[in-house]
Amino acid sequence: MVGRDRWATTLGRFPVISLSAARTEAKRLLAERTLGKSSPTRIAFDDAKDLFLAYCEEKNRPRMVTDYRRLL
Repeated sequence: MVGRDRWATTLGRFPVISLSAARTEAKRLLAERTLGKSSPTRIAFDDAKDLFLAYCEEKNRPRMVTDYRRLL
């Protein structure tokens, strides 16, 4: 069972970042999270929905935005 504290972060793409550099960065991020120096940003669903729809209004046709609003 996956815990609620599970999270994922993209560090980069191979070969731009080497595997050893990615492992080092992942260990640093994990240590910061464990020590409480950084915590993931949390956002309420309604706020995330509003941000998503505002982004969609800029990038999509009105009909698509209407469909997204209906589905959400």
